[in-house]
Amino acid sequence: LLTLADVPEAELDRLSSLGIDMVWLMGVWKVGEKAAEKARTHPGLEAEYRRALPDLRPEDVTGSPYAVADYQVAESLGGATSLLFLRKRLERRGIGLLLDFVTNHVGLDHPWVSARPELFVQGAKDDLEREPGNYFRAETASGPRILAHGRDPYFPGWTDTVQLNFLHRGARAVLKDIIKTLASQCDGVRCDMAMLALDSVFRKVWGDRALRTAGDPPASGE
Repeated sequence: LLTLADVPEAELDRLSSLGIDMVWLMGVWKVGEKAAEKARTHPGLEAEYRRALPDLRPEDVTGSPYAVADYQVAESLGGATSLLFLRKRLERRGIGLLLDFVTNHVGLDHPWVSARPELFVQGAKDDLEREPGNYFRAETASGPRILAHGRDPYFPGWTDTVQLNFLHRGARAVLKDIIKTLASQCDGVRCDMAMLALDSVFRKVWGDRALRTAGDPPASGE
């Protein structure tokens, strides 16, 4: 099994010879089995999978890299040690490393779903009945909750994700901690779907529901 540490020296030399000064690695973070299963069984995606890989097997679908279960480098890629080794090899060639930070949501498998459900946009029974693609029932440490899937204003929910509530102080605090940790592992951070964290966009999608369930809404002007 090849890991990030096994990228050939010749390939890194080739990137350097092309004048590339930054490498963006998509999908280094851990993705859980719940999110992977959603990806495997999504009816709208299977045709796309088979178009790219006619002999597709279920294990070939590993899940979306944007349904992050934890900001730890996936074991299949060699973990944090392999990432650090690759970064040092890139650095010797004057090439920086760019990693993803998914601002809007986490994957279904993230430990916060059970341990800290208050960090997410909450729904109600009628939301789930009316919009089953945008909400789901989660078993949490504080009992069953109806939580929202991550989404943007123009498309249905991403059913392998859970929508963070940017109006909740605790959510903003943990996201700040994560981005600080990520910044120590690379030379730049790409914020995926960054516009969804803008106050105007977030309120357009979630409106008063996010404010009502925030518990500790932001002060005026924050």
